[in-house]
Amino acid sequence: MSKVRVLGAPSREWMLRRSSSIGGKMPNGEVNALSVAIRELAPEHVARVTYRPAGGERGTHAEIAACFERVRRWMRERGLEARTRTVGVIEARDGRLESYGCCIRVPGEVESGSNGVEVVDLPGGRYAVLTMKKDPEVIGPSIGRFYEEYAPRAELRIDADRPTYEVYLEGTMDYCVPIL
Repeated sequence: MSKVRVLGAPSREWMLRRSSSIGGKMPNGEVNALSVAIRELAPEHVARVTYRPAGGERGTHAEIAACFERVRRWMRERGLEARTRTVGVIEARDGRLESYGCCIRVPGEVESGSNGVEVVDLPGGRYAVLTMKKDPEVIGPSIGRFYEEYAPRAELRIDADRPTYEVYLEGTMDYCVPIL
């Protein structure tokens, strides 16, 4: 078991590029209020497959979904419940995506991985949690607005020593930004 290696929080430039790559506007053209809460998040003990895009590109939904499926298959092969909390961990450097950790929570007694699946502890702590509809046309613009509007206005200081998470829920997604 190891702690997650953190290359730093996604840069503002990477997040703006991500939001503009899908249009930069809400699907209906409206500007919706952001739903942000400051929370203390517990550490996450997870099984992870790391996706590394070629040339620092964002990657496709299918490639990332395949990595999540590898973790689920590994868990099922060990008799573990594979329908638990899923977390995506963004690792970026100099405005480019370095990797995306496809993680699923595992019981604490699972100490090591195999076959390209590693078991790691993601750090907890104080996070700004942006909750939004799980819709690609909403996610990118909302995250862009979080960095452009909300974070500066709320005077948030992002902690580059801890990773940014995407927590996938039934119909929503929590985008969790570590703050000081």
